[in-house]
Amino acid sequence: MCFSFKKQTSLLIIITLALSFNFFNANSTTPLTYLALGDSYTIGESVAKNERWPIQLAEQLNQTGWTISAPTIIAKTGWRTDELLKATNEIEGKKYDIVSLLIGVNNEYQQEDPSQFESKFKACLNRAISHSEKGKAGVFVVSIPDYGYTPFGKSNLENISKRLAAYNATCKSICLSEGILFIDITPISQNGLVQPDLVAKDGLHPSAKQYGLWVEKIKLNLPQQKQPEITAVKAVTSTYYYGAKAPTVKWQTVSNPDQMPIFTGGPPAYKTYIENNLNYPSTKKEGTVYVQFIVLKDGSLADVHIIKGITPLLNQEAIRVVREMPNWIPAKHEGKTVHAKYTLAIRFRLDH
Repeated sequence: MCFSFKKQTSLLIIITLALSFNFFNANSTTPLTYLALGDSYTIGESVAKNERWPIQLAEQLNQTGWTISAPTIIAKTGWRTDELLKATNEIEGKKYDIVSLLIGVNNEYQQEDPSQFESKFKACLNRAISHSEKGKAGVFVVSIPDYGYTPFGKSNLENISKRLAAYNATCKSICLSEGILFIDITPISQNGLVQPDLVAKDGLHPSAKQYGLWVEKIKLNLPQQKQPEITAVKAVTSTYYYGAKAPTVKWQTVSNPDQMPIFTGGPPAYKTYIENNLNYPSTKKEGTVYVQFIVLKDGSLADVHIIKGITPLLNQEAIRVVREMPNWIPAKHEGKTVHAKYTLAIRFRLDH
């Protein structure tokens, strides 16, 4: 049974909203903080500081409209999972908007069985989540590159590649089960022998060029490369509704599609839709409501729900405006249209 209650009121407000990464919520005046956890690959062994992949990623995102502060990097050449965990004790209690994790190559190099690695990787992943301002939604994992395809590893290429494949399968499986974004850069590293300029001068680690290719892959796998912030100042008539929650249906979604869903018409159309449809309930509360939903193959939306809310009134308004959206352009993966989850961050702020 569903019923509605309508209330009218007029006020001058600023509605600030964001088309977000599933885990990023940028603010044009407050830089996002970024924590990169890892080993030699994250610290950028044998490349210049500004050529490390987390640095390249932050710089490229800043060029596309983001404001990201210099990454905090906790990584060291030779670190295993246990050493990374110990090092993160130094930042106990600190939270970051973005957290990346790339760990495990030294566990593999020391011949640790993949079954033993599983629990250790989980511990590192949980630690990464604990430092994320958005929990799981603020974390992404990068696969372990294949050093078998380097001058250092080519004599034992088959064994190295086989072990790393098992390690990466473990990482990916855990990420999928936890709803964590997993980005596979390993195929890029496997071009190291046919493209020598992808390997650093030490004959083992990736070059700045290879890290740049990682960054391109990471950007493509993130839901959006740019998060515009839209601010609209207008006098509005507030309308909000109470109703029964729609039943949740289990849809088989692709967690990391090649192309994420897109609001039909892009950011300009999204801005127009929100300006014309989002109302501010009669409340003095402010904040950001995170709404998650599934964009189905036909572009319609399903399973619209709050993953982080403020008050019932603001939550209900965010749910309403999303449920009434026109069809989206659905996600694509391997050339096929697929179901995919998407998260919108909708910020409500009064004009003081």
